[in-house]
Amino acid sequence: MNKWKVAFLTLLTLVFLVIAMLVALLFSGERVDIPPVQHHAGNVVMVQTTAPELEAIARYYMQDAITKSPIPFDFFIDETVNLTSELQLFGVTIPVAMTFDPIVHDDGNISLEQQEMNIGNLSLPPQYVLKLIGQAVQFPDWITVQSSDASIYVDLSRLNIDSGTRVRAKKIDLAANEIQLEIIIPTVKEGEQ
Repeated sequence: MNKWKVAFLTLLTLVFLVIAMLVALLFSGERVDIPPVQHHAGNVVMVQTTAPELEAIARYYMQDAITKSPIPFDFFIDETVNLTSELQLFGVTIPVAMTFDPIVHDDGNISLEQQEMNIGNLSLPPQYVLKLIGQAVQFPDWITVQSSDASIYVDLSRLNIDSGTRVRAKKIDLAANEIQLEIIIPTVKEGEQ
């Protein structure tokens, strides 16, 4: 058999295998109803994730704030967003635990509304504790502690992702473990390659 014919048949077989693998990957996952795509400046990819995955992503983008904080703090995401810390008052270490519910805004940003707070045996207003945390922790510029509202604002439009890619929250239902995000990838203009 001619070597060109063998090469052609091999290439053809590889193309069919790649197509078959792509089809298998597309149909092997969980079925997700995708809402209608809104018009944005760029290509939009809908992503469905879970609370543990969202926590891992948030930890990646907040690792400097967590490791370089003068006061220890940590967070975890389950059916709510939970912030834990310790305050030093009069030489005594007081554990702090705050619970937040995420609220998705129309612009795709998120407000974490404070729902519950435990501060050792003390009774301190949440606004005071959030003000202390906001002053002590160097959060990324896309996170704003709004102590007067007992909330934390997460401005995803300011999150620095490579090549101008942006993220918008579409739905966050932690109780149902449903999180939908839009990843907006800028369109390459002709001649910019």
